[in-house]
Amino acid sequence: MEKAQGRVLQTLVGHEANAWGYATRDTTVLPIGYANLGLIPDVMGSDATIFVGSSETVTAIDARTGGTIFAFDMPTVFHEFIRIEHDLLLVRDEIGFIALSHQGEEKWQGLCADVIEDYEIDGAVITGRTLEGPEFRFVIETG
Repeated sequence: MEKAQGRVLQTLVGHEANAWGYATRDTTVLPIGYANLGLIPDVMGSDATIFVGSSETVTAIDARTGGTIFAFDMPTVFHEFIRIEHDLLLVRDEIGFIALSHQGEEKWQGLCADVIEDYEIDGAVITGRTLEGPEFRFVIETG
């Protein structure tokens, strides 16, 4: 499986139904509150932007000012950042994949009818299967 190409800042730490976690970058600490849905939020960095995936939202934060660049509502629960490129962020939620610009514009999405069990990425092609068994194949189109 292809791993994220950005720099993982730190996995957020928390517990209970509503929790607080934190992300660090250099000497900056960013506290983040989230609903504990059984998945630990994730944080990625690119240049001066911090991307936070938590609950059903991906948020981009300006690392210099602490201001929100965008907040994007995912179709279902956020699972992981797949990869980060110059102006593209590939994200997986419970039922699919979404490519976002670094300004929060949705460039592409590939969604399944069921929860994803496993997947592989080869270049711009995502293949895998869902918990119910059906296989899927998506070609990431961002142009």
